[in-house]
Amino acid sequence: MGDNVFSCNSGIDIAFIPFMPATTMDNVELRIQLKTTKPGALLDAIVLVDGKEIHSVKKQPVENFYFFNNFSYYKEGAHSLCVRFRESGQDGFEETNLSFDIEKERKPLLSGGFIMLGPPNDRMPCSTFTKSTKQMSEKDWERYINEMAKLGIKCIIITVTVQLHTMDGENTAHYDSKLYPRSDISAKDPIRAILRSAEANGQHVFIGLGHTYCGALPNTTDVMDELHALYGDSPAFYGWYESEEVNMRQYNDKLWERWQTLRNHALSLSPVKPFIVSPYADGENNYDKTGSIHPEFLRRLEAGDASFDIIAPQDMVGHTIEGGRLTVKESGEMYRHLAKSCKIAQKHLWANCEAFDFNDDFQLVPRFNGGGMNGENGYIQQIEAVHPYAEKIATFMLNGFFSPKGFEPVIGGEAAVEQCEYYRSYKNSLE
Repeated sequence: MGDNVFSCNSGIDIAFIPFMPATTMDNVELRIQLKTTKPGALLDAIVLVDGKEIHSVKKQPVENFYFFNNFSYYKEGAHSLCVRFRESGQDGFEETNLSFDIEKERKPLLSGGFIMLGPPNDRMPCSTFTKSTKQMSEKDWERYINEMAKLGIKCIIITVTVQLHTMDGENTAHYDSKLYPRSDISAKDPIRAILRSAEANGQHVFIGLGHTYCGALPNTTDVMDELHALYGDSPAFYGWYESEEVNMRQYNDKLWERWQTLRNHALSLSPVKPFIVSPYADGENNYDKTGSIHPEFLRRLEAGDASFDIIAPQDMVGHTIEGGRLTVKESGEMYRHLAKSCKIAQKHLWANCEAFDFNDDFQLVPRFNGGGMNGENGYIQQIEAVHPYAEKIATFMLNGFFSPKGFEPVIGGEAAVEQCEYYRSYKNSLE
């Protein structure tokens, strides 16, 4: 057998949505890419799950990637995956094997969370955690990600990689970029540090595509190229996060066009990496039959127009119940409607439960209003309301609102320590 011109690395070229462990309730998407070093080479491939063939190709010409995906519900327990591949005409196959576990049911627990590497210096809402976040070293980030793993956080979403230095200033990058000047955070390469810890812990990382607080970056695809060149070798690099916040109660054609452009570019770089968005729908214009979501948004989603793989809406609960915010009941209705539409479209619905309040100075702080951590519209109730519908539950956000006891620096102050330890106790009570 000659040298195989195709490759399939189990850590980089195979992905599950949702990430494992999934449950018997999830329509799991298996994604596989086979890369060739010989453009135009002919591929023979067979994919088997639990020893049964689910896909095969023969003499398939491949220029860069061959991509295959499959949706399936799995029984509880351990399962095996085998990918066999060769260049047509070769004797025998190479194999890539891995195992995965399916649990019986979901628990109302967090499995993911957003982080910020460094907000604009004069953004008042972030002032409670900006200074301590920006002073974190690479070792600090490694330790923090390790602590989040102990808290059950299997997925890290890096909210912003290109950020305004000040609210009316220039954009700066939290990584070594040729497109933007360097930001003022202390860590030289926090993204690599986060990926390093995540890889050791078996965690999954989404890399965010910039948020300027005044619209999308004009050269996001170039930023994606840089980030993929720098970090595409990490098995922990799970997917992309579009950081621009949009309102689902308003319809916007340009939004769908932008999502399509970015997802197409993501597919060109690595087809297995999912593209996740986190829009919101406040209660300002309540659409009774759609859970606050514009009917055209749901129509286009169900029609197959949605240019994302995962939607993780902000639940809009807490901080204030007035002023367009949602109650726990209203948030649950929003997710119920989205769950029906996502099922039709074969898109993945996750959740983004917000873990903060605004204090009287318009600063973001750990929960104390609207039920606090556990009350009529409390944080625990937020999680319990969405968990029947969402494959995974993330929170906005971790640093600033979940600070482990004894961790230095104390990001977000003692209230963030108290909130973190309250959630830990809640988690332990369910396990």
